[in-house]
Amino acid sequence: SSSSSSSGPRGGRGMQWPFSAKVTLGGETRLVQLSASAGYADLLGQVQAKFPNTGPVLLKYVDKDGDLVTITCRGDVQLALAESLKAADRRLGVIPPMRVTATPVDKSEVPPIPLEEQQEAMAAMLQQQKQLQQLAAAQQAAQQQQASAKQTAQTQSGEVIEIDDWLVEFANLFREMSGIDADRHIDAHNEGWAGTSRAMEATLRSEQAAPLFDKAIERFKEVTATGYLNWGNVYLCRGHKALDVAALQGQEATQELVDKVSAEFDAAEAKVQEALGVKPDLFDAASTMANIYFDRAKLAAKLLVKPLPGPGEGGAQGGKEAEA
Repeated sequence: SSSSSSSGPRGGRGMQWPFSAKVTLGGETRLVQLSASAGYADLLGQVQAKFPNTGPVLLKYVDKDGDLVTITCRGDVQLALAESLKAADRRLGVIPPMRVTATPVDKSEVPPIPLEEQQEAMAAMLQQQKQLQQLAAAQQAAQQQQASAKQTAQTQSGEVIEIDDWLVEFANLFREMSGIDADRHIDAHNEGWAGTSRAMEATLRSEQAAPLFDKAIERFKEVTATGYLNWGNVYLCRGHKALDVAALQGQEATQELVDKVSAEFDAAEAKVQEALGVKPDLFDAASTMANIYFDRAKLAAKLLVKPLPGPGEGGAQGGKEAEA
């Protein structure tokens, strides 16, 4: 089937969210990155870059019903991205990649790039050329201004002195003859950082990074769930403290005390439920939930149990009883 709609997902070209697509050609699948305003020309160019020796291909995406929809324009790409956005996990902020199949065909069977997208690509190229020309002109003007300016320096006391041209020429000659470039470390730093950035981008786009991302997600889920659990334990401890104080003072379980402790148990249960919502298999959270139910049962029976004294407290109390 084929779609000819030209409308994209809500937000249109103003959206800046990153999208990805898993492109399958034959028995091989590769990942491509797309902007939210990507069109047919952008997707086709990315696929050709990932499969450089394939030749003409026909692109189709898998819609939510599992049907293959031929991609012929920006509207088709935007519809596919919109379906990926709808299927996103809002809680984790994960947008699933759109799935695209590429089929080698004769050149005449490849849908032509729409005129609008061709004009946009041409305008972008002209704008880039204009910016490069402006940059080159600015650099040339700066070099001319630097060449015509007098060489000066400033001492620590603030005195401005003029440097003779022969000193500058001698320094340049020394650099040329010795092969020592005082600015080379800056260039090396920039080259190293650029190489690191390229390696990082390639690593993130690699298929081998996917299981590592999955492991990271599981670790972050466990950390988040543990945080909620500890938060709930704080409320639980406050409820226990109120019961222990009442028991040590010989008080009865009044309705005011029951309401106060029940509020703490409610807050604790809410946080433990959030922990289980993030990681349902967190054993400590399930165990804490069971303890909360047990504490609620004791509270409903208005059963106040004095806490056991600590080692130091028990020894001191025993000594006093012996003296008596």
